[in-house]
Amino acid sequence: MVASISRTMAQSVSAEHLRLAQSFCQLVEKAREGIELKTLGVYQSGSDPIMDQAMAAQEQLIGYLRQPIDERLTFSDSLNQLQVLLAGVNAGGYQ
Repeated sequence: MVASISRTMAQSVSAEHLRLAQSFCQLVEKAREGIELKTLGVYQSGSDPIMDQAMAAQEQLIGYLRQPIDERLTFSDSLNQLQVLLAGVNAGGYQ
């Protein structure tokens, strides 16, 4: 889904925005990897706290990418939503 950050993104956005985007991509990848490992029966909860947080927040992470057709957000509002989402994940707010 979200494999990488565009090489040109670093030239197009602020350092903070780039950091948030990289964090988001890493969490999505951790969630994907964790779910795959759990499905195979080889992942034990608690062995990787970041993976556990990412899997717990998977619905919110995917939800951030899905904007309803009638929803209008400014760039600033979208970036703010990303900050709030990542703060919740980092605080363990999605259990």
